[in-house]
Amino acid sequence: MFAFRKSDLASFPCDSRDVCRIEDGSTNAYLNSPRILEDYLSDIEPNYSDACSKIGQGRPDYESILILSGFIAFVIGCSPTSMRLGAIPLSKMVRTEAELLERMGEIEPAPPELGGKTLTELLDEGLVIVDTDEKFPQSMGISGLPEQAAQFASFRWEIILNSHAERHPFVTSDFPASIEPSSDPQILNRVVPLRPDLAVRIHPQLRPPNRPNLATDFRYRVVQASPSEVTSINRTTIRCAEQLVFSPIDSPGLRSLVKRNSRYFLDVDHFRTPSEAGYLLTNRVFLNQR
Repeated sequence: MFAFRKSDLASFPCDSRDVCRIEDGSTNAYLNSPRILEDYLSDIEPNYSDACSKIGQGRPDYESILILSGFIAFVIGCSPTSMRLGAIPLSKMVRTEAELLERMGEIEPAPPELGGKTLTELLDEGLVIVDTDEKFPQSMGISGLPEQAAQFASFRWEIILNSHAERHPFVTSDFPASIEPSSDPQILNRVVPLRPDLAVRIHPQLRPPNRPNLATDFRYRVVQASPSEVTSINRTTIRCAEQLVFSPIDSPGLRSLVKRNSRYFLDVDHFRTPSEAGYLLTNRVFLNQR
């Protein structure tokens, strides 16, 4: 395959071990079983190709949907992009916790050497910095994988076929679970390329917290993508990529598409809404531009 790097627009041939392997990347010391992610993936990786074949033929069964849902949940919860995005709100949450604890008199002011300032003041002035280990949000993502996979397997899917894949394939990336606006501003669709000739668009649904994720809720339709629709999906994939875009072919058109969209990246906003108990904290993932 060919890789395209967004930071300097370099392109080069590679295989998966060149660019997709991180030493001990699946080991997480915050979990009781640091290598539990390997057990999780052992059920997904051997069955991935077969699951893609079934949905690509328009006959998905629940097992294939669950396998692909598990893959998508893994990408969203455990990739470097998710680790980076997950660390941002956790760091900002420390600022809120410090403020609340100071109101309760649980944190004393700093010593005279630091001007006797409060922790909140020190954080505001940058004299104290919160450094969040990105492995911690990864551990949270790993812990929630089964539940998130079950959610995806109960949503509505569009199975997108690409009959132009030989010359105009779907590309993928180091974060192949792109976001896309939906008709509901509270919900982001997920667009995931699975093969050069196959992608899925998942439409999440908002449900009450006590509402189970039922296999019988799953719905799907099969659509054929035009060349312009393939380009649109590829554009979304490139914009949401952390750093690297992958394709089975190299072409001037693809290089140009990467160049035009290389300044985009996924970011997260953190919001604090005052409440009686303190603050309601919410986050929003969005597409930003450098």
